[in-house]
Amino acid sequence: MVRRDAANLYYNDPALYEAYIAAHELKGHDTWAWDGPESFRKYTEERKLTRRAALRANAMLGLAIANRLVSAVLAARHAGVAAAAPAAHSWNLECGPHPSDPGAMAMGLRYQF
Repeated sequence: MVRRDAANLYYNDPALYEAYIAAHELKGHDTWAWDGPESFRKYTEERKLTRRAALRANAMLGLAIANRLVSAVLAARHAGVAAAAPAAHSWNLECGPHPSDPGAMAMGLRYQF
């Protein structure tokens, strides 16, 4: 990242480019390296799972908002219908965690008649 910043700031001046890197790069005890390829692989897998969880959380939030909007529309539509009259049919959109994998989500549409 330091080299990228130096290139953005001092692209045409190699002396200032090198000086910026020397002043801002990590040295000595501030540096760090993987202890092996297995640790890097574990880190990569954790990052992938974190991104996947964030995407699923956003998807669930979107589905929850859509569910509320559909509920509001249906409630407004049926506001004038008498409470005693049973519904002849109904549509239900259901979503939640998958039974076999809590990290995954399942969605279904049910029609009752």
